[in-house]
Amino acid sequence: MSVLLPQHLTSVILLVCCLSAEFLLGWWFVNKKFVRTAWLFPLGSVFLIHVSTRSESPGFRMIALILALLTGMKVVTATRYPQLKFSWQKWFLYCFSWVGMNPEVFFKHRASADRTLLFRGLSFFLSGLLILIAIKYGVRPPAIPEGVQYYLLSLLLLVSLSMILHFGLLNINAWFLQRLGFPAYSLFRAPLRAKSLTDFWGKRWNLAFTEMTSVAVYRPLSKTTTATIALGASFLVSGLLHEVALTLPVQYGFGLPLVYFSIQLLLVVIEQKIITRKPGVIWVIGGLVLPLPVLFHPLIMKAVFWQLVL
Repeated sequence: MSVLLPQHLTSVILLVCCLSAEFLLGWWFVNKKFVRTAWLFPLGSVFLIHVSTRSESPGFRMIALILALLTGMKVVTATRYPQLKFSWQKWFLYCFSWVGMNPEVFFKHRASADRTLLFRGLSFFLSGLLILIAIKYGVRPPAIPEGVQYYLLSLLLLVSLSMILHFGLLNINAWFLQRLGFPAYSLFRAPLRAKSLTDFWGKRWNLAFTEMTSVAVYRPLSKTTTATIALGASFLVSGLLHEVALTLPVQYGFGLPLVYFSIQLLLVVIEQKIITRKPGVIWVIGGLVLPLPVLFHPLIMKAVFWQLVL
């Protein structure tokens, strides 16, 4: 776990200062509805964190870059809701209490919390943790394996981490916000039930990304261009955001996340333009998993994810 920890106190201070600046200036930008200039927040914060943490471990750099990018994109997305007037409290909750990108959640009320969210979150968290422990102490890899074993164990490692974070902690977080009276919801909705990649990316996997790209990219562009161009731009932005998370921390593999999301775009367009019915689960799993080593390239896997079990 040391790969995720900072080596220098100044890096932590700079990260906190960056997030604080995004929070304070972002509140003003959002309430003034500075839509276009709001993009300066993710661009500027990512550049600042990238430059100031170059001497840190890839794991800490990844976390710092994601936090700065996420907070910056909160500003971009919130400016697209002109009807909302943020108080300091609501702005703080939106920025730091939830990964979701829909700010309307904090302007509505929910009477009771859904206990199944909590139970589901706990079960996924514990299951993912057990898989991670099994890899670390059961398989006991003395070093990063090669060949087929590397790919199989890497996939299992990614699945366990997804169960812990995406389906575990984020569901528990949504339940807790519901307990506070906010209608938060699961951001990952039974992705294995998707019968098409359109359904997977649009309604089931990482709704925070879907909300963000829909509000900040797809809807504005679809008013002036075709739906296909707007869709392509949305996948392009998704690829660029994953570049920040998966290539910038190790400064290697640039362009690979863009290639992955270009493949996803191509497959989605094929579904919408050529295939007349939903292609099914095998198509979805194949389209997602086969090019996955392009997204989670070997260097980020070995420098960050594999260090968690060695």
